[in-house]
Amino acid sequence: MTRRGKAPVCPLPAVAAAIRTVEAKSTVKRSPCGEGGMVWRVFGEPGAPPLMLMHGGYGSWWHWFRNVRSLARGRRVYACDTPGLGESSPPPDRRDMDSIGRIVAGGLRHVLEERNQRVDLVGFSFGGIVGGHAAPYLPDLLNSFTMVGVGAMGLRRARGPALERFRRDMTPAQLRSLARRNLEILMLADPRAVDDFAIHMQVTNTMRAVTKSRWVSATPALRDRLPLIDAPLAAIWGEWDWTAWPFFRERVAAIRAIRPAARIAMVPRAGHWAMYEQPEAFERTLWEVLPERQ
Repeated sequence: MTRRGKAPVCPLPAVAAAIRTVEAKSTVKRSPCGEGGMVWRVFGEPGAPPLMLMHGGYGSWWHWFRNVRSLARGRRVYACDTPGLGESSPPPDRRDMDSIGRIVAGGLRHVLEERNQRVDLVGFSFGGIVGGHAAPYLPDLLNSFTMVGVGAMGLRRARGPALERFRRDMTPAQLRSLARRNLEILMLADPRAVDDFAIHMQVTNTMRAVTKSRWVSATPALRDRLPLIDAPLAAIWGEWDWTAWPFFRERVAAIRAIRPAARIAMVPRAGHWAMYEQPEAFERTLWEVLPERQ
C-alpha cells in the first residue's frame, strides 16, 4: 500500500519529532488507486465543514505541514497524497491527467465522512492542476475550488536558474545541498525560510516521486478544464512566486475571462510555497477568498 520505504536522508531528531507530533493528530484513510491505494490524512473534528488540501508536484501532504492543525480548528481537513506521490500508489497512467483526476474524485467520495456537506477544495501548484481535473467529477460535493500558485494556464513564464535533478548515487550531504538550492530557486522567496524540515521534505518527496509533473505546467491543461467547474473559483499566489512573476496580470485575466467573479489574492512576502513561508498570512487570505458555505 505504501511506497515510502527507507528515506534517502534520515530526518534530524527535531524534524522527526515534529513530524510525529503532527501525524499524531491525524487519522489515516485509504482509497483505491491503481494496484494499491491513495493515502489521506484527516485532521479535525468529525462533522466539521470539510476542507480538502492537495499538494504540489514532487510533494506530499507535507506541503501543508504548517497549516493542517490550524486549518482543522473548525474544519475537517482531508490532506491527500496524489497518486504516484508521497505514500500513494502510482496511477495506471501517470501522464493521463483526466484519469488521475477521476481517481482523486473517487477517492474523496470513498473517504469523505460529511456526506451532507459540500467540500472546499484547495490545490497547490500541481495539486491545483489535478484538482482542476477532479473537480468536474464532484459537482454534487464541491462548494468551491481554490488554486494556489498554479501553472498549466498556457501563459508566459519568466526564465530563471534551472533546477538540478536528484540522483540516487548522491550522498546525503549532496542531496541536502541540492534540495536547499532548488528550494531557494523555486519554492521560497527568502533563503532564510529554507529550514531543516523543508530540506527533508524536498529530498524525501522528490526521491520517492513516481508521477512527474513539470511537463504539464507548460500546457494549458488547467485553463481548458476550468469552464467545466460549476463551483466558485479563487486563486492565490505568493507575491514573489517565481512560477508566475512578473506575469500575474495575464493569469488573473485568463481566470476572470472564464469566471469574472473569481476571487484573486496575493500573500505578501511569500514565494511559490506561500502557505509554508507565510502560514498565518496565507491562512487569513484563504479564509477571505473562500465563499459562504452552502
